[in-house]
Amino acid sequence: MKTVSIFWQSHSGNNFACVKAATEEFEKAGVAVKTQSILSKESLPLEAELYVFIFPVFNFKPATAMRDFIMNLPETVRGRKVLVIVNCGGFWANVPAIMKKLLKEKGMFLCGALKTRGSESYIVLRKYIKALNNGGMPDAKELEKVRVFIANACQTELKPENYFFNPLSLFHWMGRFAPDNAPGRTFRHRVWDKEKCTLCGYCYKLCPSGAITKEGADLKCDEKKCVGCCGCFNICPVNAWETPAFKKEYFYKGEYAKELIKTLKGK
Repeated sequence: MKTVSIFWQSHSGNNFACVKAATEEFEKAGVAVKTQSILSKESLPLEAELYVFIFPVFNFKPATAMRDFIMNLPETVRGRKVLVIVNCGGFWANVPAIMKKLLKEKGMFLCGALKTRGSESYIVLRKYIKALNNGGMPDAKELEKVRVFIANACQTELKPENYFFNPLSLFHWMGRFAPDNAPGRTFRHRVWDKEKCTLCGYCYKLCPSGAITKEGADLKCDEKKCVGCCGCFNICPVNAWETPAFKKEYFYKGEYAKELIKTLKGK
């Protein structure tokens, strides 16, 4: 293996921390790496031998934006081997089995999947289920899992893995029957404070559903498109996005948000 493309989604910085750890480990092994946000408008680096998809699990299934990204990849990706890394505060349910099926439909092969724990970024759960907050995660121990996962991949011949669907997973069925935008319904009647906003662009550049748009000097949120990832609340450096149902103390200012924001500078 000489070339790898990492396609990532992160709205709090946690998954971006995994991107950095994976990149460093590939480079240590002498592998050329290209990384790209799936929300980027730049041309995709699809020529690599191996793809790595790094994304959050949300609503007990692969994040909607990552699912749609993979579904829309061109036919030229057929035959590629894939690794999957997810970082989430809760359960990943049947995500490996779902990803295996999705990738198979595109002619790609899932050769490994890893879950690491991160602080919960969904502010509803941060308020009502304190145990999921996991302050400081993904910490060094969790990121070491990523490094070991990648190091092993560099040292062995990657082969398709068997990930079996678990029909008894309650969390899978919760995600299966919940609409993609169900978590977003909690945040209706959100408020954008124009006086506070600096138009830095972080919220709409990271919005995975395209719900937030910039119209002149104003920002607008289409609540029907919102999937409830809480990225706009969590990533805003001045708390210009507010929701009457939750105080700012429940917003998650990710440990790695600053690193994530740096990648958006000038883009």
